[in-house]
Amino acid sequence: MNKEIAEFQETLARALIADATDDWRRIILDVEAGKVDGYDVENIVHLVILQTDDGDWLCEDQIPPDDVIETTSALREAYSKLTGDCWSICILTVENTGKYSFDFSYDQPKRLLGTADEAWYERTNNYLKLHRHEL
Repeated sequence: MNKEIAEFQETLARALIADATDDWRRIILDVEAGKVDGYDVENIVHLVILQTDDGDWLCEDQIPPDDVIETTSALREAYSKLTGDCWSICILTVENTGKYSFDFSYDQPKRLLGTADEAWYERTNNYLKLHRHEL
């Protein structure tokens, strides 16, 4: 892996961890990026799955910190320089152990383009249900 890209990925994961509350179990950063009406646009969904003192599970939608937004843009630009093309969807999953993983896609960014279908909504509206069994 390219050193610059690896550093951006590490920086993103660490920034999300630093911003999280003590009771978090998993952080999901769901990024869509591309051109809309000729403008470069990014849409970032920042979700934190946590467990309360009562044992209840919650999935909180949060505003990503500014450094996360900036690093996401820099990561996309670094990929573009390296490959000549760039991902349109990036899903970063960070575990409370510090382990993290990236999933990149070159599919159309449905949220940005307004073309989201039922399967897309099912996935994004049910992050807690989809991830809870793994925690």
